[in-house]
Amino acid sequence: MSAWWLLLLSAPVELSYRAPTGCPSEAILIEQVELLLQHPLESKVGVTAVSVAVAGEVDRHQLHLGFSGGEQDLDRVLEDPDCAALIEAAALIIAIALDPEAMGEVEPPPERPRPPPIDGLLAPGIPFEIPYPRLGLSVFGGLDLGRGALGADLAVAGAILWSRLRFELLLLWALPRGVPGGELSVYAAQGRACIDGLGLGALELPLCPGLELGALEQKVGEGAPAREWWVAATPSVSLVVLLTGHLAIRLEAQGVLPLTAPTGPDGARLPLLGFRGLLGAEVRFP
Repeated sequence: MSAWWLLLLSAPVELSYRAPTGCPSEAILIEQVELLLQHPLESKVGVTAVSVAVAGEVDRHQLHLGFSGGEQDLDRVLEDPDCAALIEAAALIIAIALDPEAMGEVEPPPERPRPPPIDGLLAPGIPFEIPYPRLGLSVFGGLDLGRGALGADLAVAGAILWSRLRFELLLLWALPRGVPGGELSVYAAQGRACIDGLGLGALELPLCPGLELGALEQKVGEGAPAREWWVAATPSVSLVVLLTGHLAIRLEAQGVLPLTAPTGPDGARLPLLGFRGLLGAEVRFP
């Protein structure tokens, strides 16, 4: 390929970098990439932006690496107890992505064997790509404004996770609440598909359209409780903050839009249209 054509293809790259105190700086990452490329930070294959986000603690760091432009957007996730080792690995991946021809002349480092799993988790000590899909388990507590009263909720959710996509099943129990004419208890199951609207690595913003099947248990006086069913659409948005590669804090806001509406103890239709606010923790495996 002629030199003038390479100049036409070359383009500056926008780099986004976030890392905790103690990790190498953005300047060090750029220096390592340019040292590998032997030219300034620019792309010869159409990549326009690179995002690097590191989250973690003293003995384990997780690095999310994303590329925009080129033939397709790509995401990589690496983990290692040594943040400096992660940045070195990221510099090599970035250099290869920006200029494969130049990096084809660099002899790759010898591959280190991956240690066997320990108690279901990969042993620390070397960077590795997190396998997808992963499994997630969330536990929530929160408030529910709807069905004619303000009440408290408890919920648990299981999920199958990809880099920016998740499928989730949530089970919810609204604690008994008093309404005119009796007492109500609510049980619900919710299925939803979510896409991460941020893609920033340590911060996720799942946007989740969902469908809920619920049972409303009504108790009037000393009589036996009666049960009615409803179906509702449940759009939601969550803010997920990754503390480590396996633990996250999750704040969720959820709307309840009724498709059917049961009656209350006094015979009137209940206003199922409501709002839920949930706060919980999510554990991810492996």
